[in-house]
Amino acid sequence: MRQHEGAAARVRRGDSRARNRAALPLRVVALAGALAAVAAGLAAQPAAAATTGSLATAAPAIATGSRIVQLANANVGDMACSANSLGGKGYRSSCTGNGGQPEYWCADFAAWVWENSGVADLSGITAAARSFYTYGTANGTLSSTPAVGDVAVFSNAKGDTSSDASGIHHVAIVTGVGAGTVHTVSGDWGGNSGSEATFAGSSHVVDNGSYGSAVGSYSSTMGMYIEGYVAPVGGLSSGLVAPSAVEAPNGDLSVFAITSDGELAMQAQSTPYGPLGDWQVLGGQLQGSPSAVEAPNGDLSVFAIATNGNLMMRDQSTPYGPLGDWQDLGGQLQGSPSAVEAPNGDLSVFAIANDGQLVMLGQSTPYGPLGNWQILSGNLVGSPSAVEAPNGELSVFALANDGELAMRAQSTPYGALGDWQILGGDLEGSPSAAEAPNGDLSVFALANDGELVMRDQSTPYGALGDWQDLMGDLEGSPSAVEAPNGELSVFALANDGELAMRAQSTPYGALGDWQILSGDLQGSPSAVEAPNGQLSVFGIASTGELVSRAQSTPYGALGDWQNEGGQLE
Repeated sequence: MRQHEGAAARVRRGDSRARNRAALPLRVVALAGALAAVAAGLAAQPAAAATTGSLATAAPAIATGSRIVQLANANVGDMACSANSLGGKGYRSSCTGNGGQPEYWCADFAAWVWENSGVADLSGITAAARSFYTYGTANGTLSSTPAVGDVAVFSNAKGDTSSDASGIHHVAIVTGVGAGTVHTVSGDWGGNSGSEATFAGSSHVVDNGSYGSAVGSYSSTMGMYIEGYVAPVGGLSSGLVAPSAVEAPNGDLSVFAITSDGELAMQAQSTPYGPLGDWQVLGGQLQGSPSAVEAPNGDLSVFAIATNGNLMMRDQSTPYGPLGDWQDLGGQLQGSPSAVEAPNGDLSVFAIANDGQLVMLGQSTPYGPLGNWQILSGNLVGSPSAVEAPNGELSVFALANDGELAMRAQSTPYGALGDWQILGGDLEGSPSAAEAPNGDLSVFALANDGELVMRDQSTPYGALGDWQDLMGDLEGSPSAVEAPNGELSVFALANDGELAMRAQSTPYGALGDWQILSGDLQGSPSAVEAPNGQLSVFGIASTGELVSRAQSTPYGALGDWQNEGGQLE
């Protein structure tokens, strides 16, 4: 008999909340346009055509903790034979595996979430809950430390990992990790007493909430003992990593990226608008993507998350001086940080904690020390995107764990952040926000079908308008940037690894058609505007090198791909 959730008498009826989210009006529409050959290409590979037209067809997803969380949460309230969030029926064999009737399906649900979030190796995982335990022990991925995206394994008797009635009886997806706590979503929870078909046919996908995470402990929430946490073979990616490019007020360009061995590396111009210098390796044991920011006086700061989850920083003590030593700012974080400078020099940095809450460090006085961590609540995934308006109003965006866009913003310059606003959507990855010189705010994200979507203000400092579907077949996270004259450009990675761009041809005008800029990239892009209006965009090639395209004259055409070298994530 397949292991299941235990007697119905001790299993709670789950929350069957409806998923009536404000879904985006997403369409599957091919982009029109004729192919136009242009000279472009990465070093050491044939020139690739730049086009205005259709983006590539979908590629397999990259398995990330945030993808797993989003997919698990998208199905909360559903049943063994319900239509799932991807349009199919049930989860693997949940509806028919018991001689044509519903079977105990907690493992079906966990496996379905993994395989549809990009986990490639599920060999040996079946409808039996214990199959996850044997998968973990066989592949060395069973741990006593939970991570977002893992599968938690439970037994009816402490330490009994057998297939007996007292042994492993349930699995659940880990959707959040706190200090000594874990948050899970379970399939096949809260069924009615009776036969296997009766229980499994009446149970739901349920958000179990948070409870103690210690292996060997009894969870009163789950009514079982925790026996461990299983990660996918090969682990989970932190997402499509990206470089971070930043322009100083005098026009000095710097670009940061994390090397394949986890160190921070930097290239910079020694004179404004000059060539990039040699790579400088700045050390660290880091993950994700860095976030660099320039103060109005020219002080440069760069942040990244260490492999232990702490936020790390290097900064200049004097404008345009050398970067100081690493500073460990603490925190238990996931994803990548987002740092932003106010017009008066106030620095703020945001990140998502392991329990899904937004956290922030900020200066109380311009150019002063960073204060203590502030917990801004939320139930988030991915990485935040913070942006400052010209008048000093700060806004920060992040994806909620159900795929909707969430926002907190100041209603007055330099004031307190307001409450969370839920902006709808059915999104993945991380958002990218940009402020125009006149105060127009735009925010971009990728929908779950790979299309680029946008909300923006029609008047400076006004309300955000409705979602606009900008089409595309993309992956990762976009990068939006505003020129000093108000021209908006947004870049994203097509599913075949080429860079794609939409841009305004006139300040504050409509975004033009997609332009395909070629390339063979593996990470999300990073775009930056110089004070004189020169646009540069960076990405990481499939070979691990940094590549760039830039305008040689302000507001001109982007030049050919330049290979900047490096061995990057």
